[in-house]
Amino acid sequence: MGKTQKIIVVGGGVAGLSAAIWLRDLGLECIVVERASETGGQLHRIYNDITNYPGIKGISGAEFAKILHEQASSFGVSFEKDEVRSISIERSQVDLRSGNVVEYDALVIATGVRRRKLGVEGEIEFEGKGILESGAKDPAAVVGKTVVIVGGGDAAVENAAILAGFAQKVVIIHRGSELRARSPIIKTALNCENVEVRINTTVTRFVGDESLRGVLIRDVEDGSEALIGAQNALIRIGVAPNTEPFSEFVKLDMDGYVEVDRECKTSTEGIYAVGDVAFKVSPTIATAVGTGSTAAKSIHAWIQSKKSL
Repeated sequence: MGKTQKIIVVGGGVAGLSAAIWLRDLGLECIVVERASETGGQLHRIYNDITNYPGIKGISGAEFAKILHEQASSFGVSFEKDEVRSISIERSQVDLRSGNVVEYDALVIATGVRRRKLGVEGEIEFEGKGILESGAKDPAAVVGKTVVIVGGGDAAVENAAILAGFAQKVVIIHRGSELRARSPIIKTALNCENVEVRINTTVTRFVGDESLRGVLIRDVEDGSEALIGAQNALIRIGVAPNTEPFSEFVKLDMDGYVEVDRECKTSTEGIYAVGDVAFKVSPTIATAVGTGSTAAKSIHAWIQSKKSL
C-alpha cells in the first residue's frame, strides 16, 4: 500500500473547513490547524442571521460554524488547536507553537483576515471599556450615549445606521474627502437625524479614565484638533490579511494578500491559498466555500499527476 498523502490546512474558518471536507471526500488525509478555541473563524463575529448564502434562508454565524465543524469531523478531518511558528519548504514540514512538527504533502493557507487597528493611544486600553467589538452585537449598550465610528466604508456606515436607533448621537470620522460606502447605505445612515459625518478627519487618541470619555480628532487639512465627548467608539477601517508566517515563501500583492491562480495555487509548488487571505475582491462565505473546494480538487489532481510519473 502506498504512502498516505497528508494535507495541512492552516486556519479553521469557512474556507479551511470547506477545503478539509473536500480533501477527505477525495480520500486525502487532512489536518486543520486552528489557534482559536473553536473553528468557524469570522462566523463567530456575525451577529445578524446569514441570509445571502445560496440555499439558506437564514442561519446564525455560530450555528453555521457548528454545522461545518460537525460535518468536517464526520468526514474524518483531524483538528489541532495550535499555531504555526515556522514552515520549512525544503523539508515540507510545519513547526507548531506547541513544539509539534508535522510533515505535509501539500499545504493550504486559510488564515483569513483581521480588523485593522488605528495604532493610536488608548485604542487597546479602552477595548471593552467603551470601544465596541460590534454595533450589531449589543446595540443596547449605547442607549442615550454618543458613539464615534471611525471609517468610511460599508461596515462603518452600516453600523452608524444601526446604532443611530439607540444612541443619542453618532459621529462618523473619515479621513477621506467623501464616504466610500455604497450609496444606499450612506443614504440610510444620513437619513438619521442624529448621525453626523466629519470628513478629512483622523483620530489621534482615545481618552478616559476607567472607561472611554472622549475621542481626540485632527483635521487633516489645517491640523487643528478637537475633543469629541463620547462614551463609545467603533473602529471599522478595513481588514488586513494574516499572511505573516508565509510571506517569505509565497508571493503577496501590494496589500499583503496571497497571490493565487484560478486553481488556488500560490507561487510555491504544493502551497495553496483559499478564502479571504487571497480573495480580497469578494470576501464572502460563498467565495470561501468555493475556493476551498477548488483548492482540494487542485491538490488531488496534482498528487495524482505526481503518482503517474
